[in-house]
Amino acid sequence: MKLVKKIVIFFAVVILISFLWGMYTNSLGNVLKSLSLGESNNKLVFGMNYFGFIPVGTATIENKGVELYNGREVYRLEARAELAEILNKIYDGEVKAQSYLDIEKGYPLEFNYSSQFYGEVKEAKRSFYDQINHTMTRKEETRTILPNTQDPLTVIYYLMQQDYQVGKIFDININTSQKNYRFYAEVLKKKVFQIKDKKYDLYLVKGSVKRRDDNYRHSSEFSIWFMDTPRKVPVLMKTFTNAGLIVGKLLEAN
Repeated sequence: MKLVKKIVIFFAVVILISFLWGMYTNSLGNVLKSLSLGESNNKLVFGMNYFGFIPVGTATIENKGVELYNGREVYRLEARAELAEILNKIYDGEVKAQSYLDIEKGYPLEFNYSSQFYGEVKEAKRSFYDQINHTMTRKEETRTILPNTQDPLTVIYYLMQQDYQVGKIFDININTSQKNYRFYAEVLKKKVFQIKDKKYDLYLVKGSVKRRDDNYRHSSEFSIWFMDTPRKVPVLMKTFTNAGLIVGKLLEAN
């Protein structure tokens, strides 16, 4: 019994130290100190942690530039999530997403999502948005969407184009290829940080993502710190879901 008690105490101490270390390394000031910040900020790389102290992998969001899509100029946005190396040896997986954003109108025309495990595609979705007639089509199924609907990728890009001030409200329609969601957030506070002899304003945005039909089983809350650069960069994100707290800290922006 004494040995079991010592083992329990040991693991409790390890977990506590890991938690406190996670809180320290994921503090806004420490994230900014270690951040590699470029000029264009078209490619963002985030380190992802479960409950703030368990590393689970990386997530990359990138604007691949201007392309022609059915005669329209669009940005091709891509995202990729990969497991940490130690987890990838156990559970080889990768998630990808892609969006075509109409530059003139500022909304998506197509959104693609796929997940792959052990080299085999487990799920693949391709959704087309008719923003004029307010419909979304996936395979042979058509659903109604709301005006100026965004997808999970384009809503991030939209937020990166905004001017921030305390008290500003965002109320955005999102569709994830099935249901219509409401992205609602408010700019709550502003902080000033000095990084390498330059001062930057940072704004805290807090809000929630919920289904428009008020089904609370499919909802989450979040907080994001945006750096006030020419292209607003999300440097620290916390998402509260039914599965727990996910923390994403920006490692580099190029």
